[in-house]
Amino acid sequence: MPVEFLTDEQAARYAAYDGAPTRAELERFFFLDDADRALIESKRRSHNRLGFAAQLTTVRYLGVFLDDPTDIPAEVADYLDEQLGIADVSVLKAYGEREKTRFEHVWELRKLLEYTEFAEVEAELRAWVDARAWMTGEGPKALFDAAMGWLRERRVLLPGVTTLARLVAAVREAANQRLWDTLYGLLSTGQRAVLDSLLAVPPGARVSELDRLRRGPVRISGPQMRWALERAKEITDLGMGEVDVTGIPPRRLAELSRYGVDGKASLLKRHGDSRRLATLLATAVYLTTRAVDDALDLLEVLIATKLLARAERETAKEKLRTLPRVERASAKLAAAFQIVFDTTSEQVDTDTGEIAPPKVETLEAMWTEIEAVVPREELAAAIAAPHLEPGTVDWKAYTFCVLEQAHRMLRSKQVFAKNSSKWGDPRAKLLDGQEWEQAKPAVLASLNLPAEAGEHLAARAALLDGTYREVAGRVPANSQILFDDGRLHFAALRPEPEPASMRDLREAVEAMLPRVDLPEALLEVFSWTGADQAFTSVTGGEARLKDLHVTVTALLVAHGCNVGYTPVIGTADPLKYGTLSHVDQTYLRLATYRAANATLIDYQAPIPLAQAWGGGLVASVDGMRFVVPVPSVYARPNPKYFGRRGGATWPNMINDQAAGLGGKVVAGTPRDSLYVLDVLYDRDGGTRPKMIVTDTASYSDIVFGLLTLAGFAYAPQLADDVIRMLSRDGRPTPLGDAIAHYGRISKTLHILCLADEPGYRRQIKSQANLQEGRHALARKIFHGKHGQLYRRYQDGMEDQIGALGLVLNALVLFNTRYMDAAVNQLRAEGFDVRDEDVARLSPFVRHHINMLGRYSFQPPELPGGLRPLRAPGAGDEE
Repeated sequence: MPVEFLTDEQAARYAAYDGAPTRAELERFFFLDDADRALIESKRRSHNRLGFAAQLTTVRYLGVFLDDPTDIPAEVADYLDEQLGIADVSVLKAYGEREKTRFEHVWELRKLLEYTEFAEVEAELRAWVDARAWMTGEGPKALFDAAMGWLRERRVLLPGVTTLARLVAAVREAANQRLWDTLYGLLSTGQRAVLDSLLAVPPGARVSELDRLRRGPVRISGPQMRWALERAKEITDLGMGEVDVTGIPPRRLAELSRYGVDGKASLLKRHGDSRRLATLLATAVYLTTRAVDDALDLLEVLIATKLLARAERETAKEKLRTLPRVERASAKLAAAFQIVFDTTSEQVDTDTGEIAPPKVETLEAMWTEIEAVVPREELAAAIAAPHLEPGTVDWKAYTFCVLEQAHRMLRSKQVFAKNSSKWGDPRAKLLDGQEWEQAKPAVLASLNLPAEAGEHLAARAALLDGTYREVAGRVPANSQILFDDGRLHFAALRPEPEPASMRDLREAVEAMLPRVDLPEALLEVFSWTGADQAFTSVTGGEARLKDLHVTVTALLVAHGCNVGYTPVIGTADPLKYGTLSHVDQTYLRLATYRAANATLIDYQAPIPLAQAWGGGLVASVDGMRFVVPVPSVYARPNPKYFGRRGGATWPNMINDQAAGLGGKVVAGTPRDSLYVLDVLYDRDGGTRPKMIVTDTASYSDIVFGLLTLAGFAYAPQLADDVIRMLSRDGRPTPLGDAIAHYGRISKTLHILCLADEPGYRRQIKSQANLQEGRHALARKIFHGKHGQLYRRYQDGMEDQIGALGLVLNALVLFNTRYMDAAVNQLRAEGFDVRDEDVARLSPFVRHHINMLGRYSFQPPELPGGLRPLRAPGAGDEE
């Protein structure tokens, strides 16, 4: 292994063919255009033409020239032979017999294609990796992949795997150390002492000050509101919100603070001064804003569910109570007014038309007439209303009005809270002047954007113009679109027909899957991947428990199925209550869930069946909703989804290989568009997707602009939307307006593709359907307690949903590997297996996995690597 972050398999796949390229890759990298053919045809012998073509296309695909050009997949050789008209592919063997010819061809191609040696750009690459590592905090594998992409884009021949891996590892480590040193240098001696005091456990207390302060409010009540405000003040008084950290990339601060929030004080104490205090500073800065956010979130829930709702209920009740009194008072007032009208108006004789003067001529006479019908005291009581003494104010009503107005203006972004992330002014975080000039190179490098905006915008405009003209030219013959009342409409996508071969294959494959208990499937996946090794102790020490993987599996079932400890408790030591409780508190947390998930994602990617589904470059983000029946600040009401209870949403991401890449838990039912970027940049692992699919709730110009700037191709389904953080009352801020204008370029390109390419629409729909299938499986797994979340704290919700996400990925991996084996066996037996049918198989089948009742935790013994497949025609009795 060249460096620790690359496995032997990953190192072996570097700059080498890892199986046959997909059909799309063949057409993209190995298609020979006229210029290619002219170069190739200059070679006389067929084996030289084929060998030259292999070198030409391989360097385009892999970024290196092959030492042995004959060592290419048969599919590549056949594809090139077909284009060159060479009947016998075996002639390629003769190409390697004369080494000088190969060197001459490599030299010629390097010159013609203008490829550069790695040594010539190494310094530039180091600077680029450093900028990206500093801005993004990406892991070494992600930086390694990005560096390969950078070299290929610039036509630089890839160096040896050890050379590149060591460069990435060294630069990343230096960037991390620079981050810690920079934050450490911002602190005075007194501030360092204050931060270190957070790790101390006060006399008589059970937890450190850091543990105490990072626990937010849960219950929705007035006393909790007061406590939340006191907590916010206590954290603010630490003074860390005043430390100027604007020169630190926000993602790096967030990364450090997450470690500080999740880690135990005893573990933080073990780090050196710079790393320990940098982590504590980032954590304190985060808690400063988080505490304000928590207090204002609680205020929002109080106003929505307690104050306003209660006031409306009490007002309605008061109206009902006062209706009889009001009715009686109205009758008395009406009778009195009738007397006034009758006695003060001129009298007209309808027979003669003569006009007589009013019945009364004085005020006293009118009151005499009124009091004969309604006594003056009763009339005064009828018009009486509660009132305050002159010059006084109803302080309760005044306080309520101020709170209601403050809440309304906070929500509409007309006023902002200081030291708040959610409720603060996002424009205050923008860099300007010299600060922006200093950060600009690193930011642009991390986003792969040019230094000058004009050049970039001109290229985007040219792309839009050319695409528009091409699509417009095909509109008359395009039956997929029509115009009605000035609006563009798309013809409905008809479901792809399901041939008999597809049904037969699906039935045969699903019938062959082995029947297992859920824990056995998890244990088997752990035995393949070693993902259980990601569950490390929060103390940082070595695990001292035998069969820890069994206990972890039991806890994943308990949390992922939402059934609690009872169904998984057993007589064996790993399944006893005490062991389960200890491991739950010490080994299971969001960080270990994510690390284990990254292992599963990487294991899923190279499986041939997963590659038939996609290349991992398309992903979708959608929300799954959960009722939270217990009082919690981290739940929000929405009668449509949660009935009379509160609820939370899990925006999660899945790629086209059916692997869940990550997610987060948010209160209530916010628009998914608000969290798309969060989920994208905070994924657990896997290849960075290039195309992002979302539902109709995430369709807006601003989202298009943000994702395009971040380097993603955005492909939502059609709808309208707004981004709250960049707009006020539906009107964008100047920054939001600029991003929206930029986003309209990508949005228009997206609409043009939808109008012109039915396959593009179908790809979006297929990815959305894939996510729906994952959510359906998640519902089956999370079946306990009616599928409701009973955790009050956000951390607890994220831990439980983290367990669900990990179980989901483990089952998908289990199904994918066994379905792949079933397909291979069917092919070997002569079954009609077609590639297009294989690509439509679903990994979300569940009939063969027992998720109910008590479970078996017997680790599998698999000398052959997998369980035996069932016979395709076998019934349930097997």
